[in-house]
Amino acid sequence: VSTEHDCPLDAARQSRNIVCFAGFWCVYYLAAPVSYVGITHSNLLKELGNSDTVANLPHAVYQWLSAFPILVAWFLPQPKLLKRLLVIPLLVMASACAAVALTIGFGMSNSAVTFAVIAHGAIFGASNGVLLTTLWEVLRRGVSTSRRGQALGLTFGVGPLLACVGSLAQQALFSKTSIAGFSFGLTFPQNYLALFAAAVPLMFLAALLAASFVVPLPQEEP
Repeated sequence: VSTEHDCPLDAARQSRNIVCFAGFWCVYYLAAPVSYVGITHSNLLKELGNSDTVANLPHAVYQWLSAFPILVAWFLPQPKLLKRLLVIPLLVMASACAAVALTIGFGMSNSAVTFAVIAHGAIFGASNGVLLTTLWEVLRRGVSTSRRGQALGLTFGVGPLLACVGSLAQQALFSKTSIAGFSFGLTFPQNYLALFAAAVPLMFLAALLAASFVVPLPQEEP
């Protein structure tokens, strides 16, 4: 089978998958201040008065759970589950972002906010790996080999620009004089509340794009 015809989908549905793949990554890059667990989470926990050990826990549990996709691939290998393996983790991730925002917004105790942030790191650690491995499998099945360069060029040509936009938005939330010359003028903890709350609709948008993939299924599945 030639590289132009090694996908059972027609050109239009392959184009749809390319747009969904690129769109997903653009949204995910835009949410990078929250979706990449690390300094932001650590700084939040430090400002809540936690020790360095506790402040590093979100990133630590994120790393500890990075092997979770191996279990998912082992127990749920069926192609018919691919879209659900994208949508469900994204909905759970949206819930984790909302939980952090709500604990801050309702003025709950520092311990409650700390627990929500650490749980956020754990959920994203488990979910990110599942998303990544599933996305590559969807691209392999839903786009012919000859068009994957186009998909990757669009995705990682435009996507990083959205990461810059997300970074500038975070600076506008946290700094009185951001690089962009604009600031929302929010103080702690409202700046973190706005940051995590803004990630919720982005996760839902990513879930919508994931649900829009067209994944060809094998006629016979062992």
